[in-house]
Amino acid sequence: MKKDWIRKAAAILWMSLLPFAGFAQDEPEPAAAEDEAQESEGIATPEEVAEEIEAEPKKQEKPNRKNRFPNRNDSGDSSLVSIMTDAHLTADKAVEEMVTILGSSLVEGEVEREMVTVLGNSRLESKVGREMVTVLGNAYVNGTVGREVVVIMGNLELGPNADVRDITVVGGRVDKDLDAVVSGSYNEVPIYLPFVFDSWDSLHPYIYEGLALGRFVVPSIDWSWMLALGALGVLVLIAAAFPKPSIACVDAMENRPAQSIVSGFAFHLVGTTLISVLALLLIATGIGILAIPFLGMGMLFMWMLSIIAVYGVIGRRFGAKKNIAIATLIGGVSVTLFYAVPFLGVLVFLSISVVGSGAVVVSIFSALSKNGSRSRKSKAARVSQASRKRPEQSIKSSAISDAKSVPAPTEEEGPSVLGLEAEAPVDELPPPDEEALDVNEPVGFGPRFLALLIDFMVVTFGLVAIENFALFGSVDLMDNLLLFWFAYHLIFWMWRSTTLGGVALGLKIERTNGEDLTFGVSLVRSLASIISFVCLGFGFFWASWDEEKQSWHDKIAGTVIVRVPKGVSLI
Repeated sequence: MKKDWIRKAAAILWMSLLPFAGFAQDEPEPAAAEDEAQESEGIATPEEVAEEIEAEPKKQEKPNRKNRFPNRNDSGDSSLVSIMTDAHLTADKAVEEMVTILGSSLVEGEVEREMVTVLGNSRLESKVGREMVTVLGNAYVNGTVGREVVVIMGNLELGPNADVRDITVVGGRVDKDLDAVVSGSYNEVPIYLPFVFDSWDSLHPYIYEGLALGRFVVPSIDWSWMLALGALGVLVLIAAAFPKPSIACVDAMENRPAQSIVSGFAFHLVGTTLISVLALLLIATGIGILAIPFLGMGMLFMWMLSIIAVYGVIGRRFGAKKNIAIATLIGGVSVTLFYAVPFLGVLVFLSISVVGSGAVVVSIFSALSKNGSRSRKSKAARVSQASRKRPEQSIKSSAISDAKSVPAPTEEEGPSVLGLEAEAPVDELPPPDEEALDVNEPVGFGPRFLALLIDFMVVTFGLVAIENFALFGSVDLMDNLLLFWFAYHLIFWMWRSTTLGGVALGLKIERTNGEDLTFGVSLVRSLASIISFVCLGFGFFWASWDEEKQSWHDKIAGTVIVRVPKGVSLI
């Protein structure tokens, strides 16, 4: 090895001296003698060096990636990105990545890594090295995909030359040719929407011409108008079914616009965060997951009231001041026209959501501030009503008792003493003591909801504990949770007119006519609570705005939930 390097170095030195060899042409003998000396010393001649260089294998040149990816730009990126335009990769080109947004994509060349199409259809006729993803569009594969084909909210069709590994389709169907090859997993997750039947083709134009342009109503799509009018009809029904909270929100919007705007921004910046944290805490507790639907229904009802508040104010400006449902209809029709204007539709909707939610917040705090004075007035009214029960008997009994205690009148005093005592007017009687009558105060939705959570934890934990002790063999008690839930309430209502949650918060059920709670009334109230629940829970929330603090099932059964005074035992 060392001798080879010596020979190569000598050859290079000899070749560097060739330009000077012309001086020695007249003396051939020394050159021949020198060649003989080189041969004797083992040094290669220039001819031998040239032969060795030609015989050595040439080093393999690295491929020119610039020629491999002709779409590479000056910055060295070979990704093909198209936004709001269709993309076509011809057969003579290849890219590393291909991304198409708001447009369709056709690949006849080669994509080394990922092919992603969002809000558009995709078609593959050649090869994708890794994943092929299509979101809100249909996909056609008639080539090779190295890893996975994912289609979300769209359909997938596999041609005869398709060769894929894994398939995941969410909200669509898969049509596979008999010659297509799927070597990996096959996942299909169906999603049903009322206005989408066999495909998502009817939804794609709405996305391109509606949501992508910042509007909710597309003039050329009929079902978008039907959807908008249907939503407006629901709001009108809500306003007609719940006139008091609707009017309260509209009044707050008219009378306190500045507070509504500030409260709306504060609610969206802070309130939504707190509600999200509350939802996470409920989910973390495990058992609190069941409270999430109620929280969602409350937020939905609040959002509906926020839109009614703005629609009602606009409708009042057009003269509909007496009927809140008509005002909501007029205001909603006028605002729906703005929803069809590009970019203005989204701006109008966001403004209505912010300002309207602020009006709802202001109306709720106004109602809470009035609850104290209203409850005191209702308590005084119930006290005076209790004092007027059967006034004739109370007067006669008081007169008889006084007559027994007063000595017989003398002739000088006359019978006027007894007569004055017996015929004393009702208005001159001393006012009754409120504490002595022990009048209980009705409660709204908040304490009821907390008591409901306690009761639910008691029932579920109790059933789980019974199942763990295997007292009922192979019977799954949690499958009959609804039956045990009603039985639990009926038993405790008949026993103590309350439940364990009510005992913890000092709540009990009373009948509005003052009679005792019977089994029939308890059964009617429990069955009527189903009506309050299936109507998006509005029947439960009704207790927050009702003057008598009654829910729908309370009004049907003639009951009310009250808070007992401190120190009174419910067990």
